[in-house]
Amino acid sequence: MMRDLYIVGSGGLGRGLVDALIHDNGDHINEEFNNIFFVDDNTTGEYINGIKVRYNIEDLINITSKCLVINALGEPQIREKIQKKLNTNPHFEFPNYIDSDVKLYNNVQLGKGNIITRGAVLSTNINIGDFNLIHFNSTIGHDVIMNDYNCIYPLVSLSGYTKLGNCNMIGMCSSSLPQSVLNDYVRVGANSLILGEYASNITIVGTPAERIDR
Repeated sequence: MMRDLYIVGSGGLGRGLVDALIHDNGDHINEEFNNIFFVDDNTTGEYINGIKVRYNIEDLINITSKCLVINALGEPQIREKIQKKLNTNPHFEFPNYIDSDVKLYNNVQLGKGNIITRGAVLSTNINIGDFNLIHFNSTIGHDVIMNDYNCIYPLVSLSGYTKLGNCNMIGMCSSSLPQSVLNDYVRVGANSLILGEYASNITIVGTPAERIDR
């Protein structure tokens, strides 16, 4: 019996995933599913792009049927907070979503619950953890290491040997030089150049990127 698929978040990211899963014939997840529903605290009971918002977060967490869940929240710390709640339900499975237009070379290791959207290119010997978002037309160079809950926004380019800890957010059109390091909870402004190693819990912007007060 095929399971239902729940997309957590009915914002732009979630709506884009649903449209791709329904209207694009590519194999976006390696699991068969039956119905698709949204989960959203603000629009429960409504229909968005023809898809019902079936539950809020708390109601979803309490269901007892086996299902597939994709976390489509695009802000790292909110993504992490909600995912930790979802992880408490043993009936949930968290597939990777990889758009049919994504290019993955050999020796890319992926954890669970990752989202990689259209146009992204991933080189070789890359290790990616769980629940990361890699958005439109970003490139991930060889030997990049990425832990969990990172959000890589459109047109980002990470050079070889870059390392990301957890819950980093990299703004659109930013890039890193080889062997750069972001620790945890770093926010990178758009159009920034990541150069060197950066401490946790800071915001950086500019070329090269430097710390600013939040």
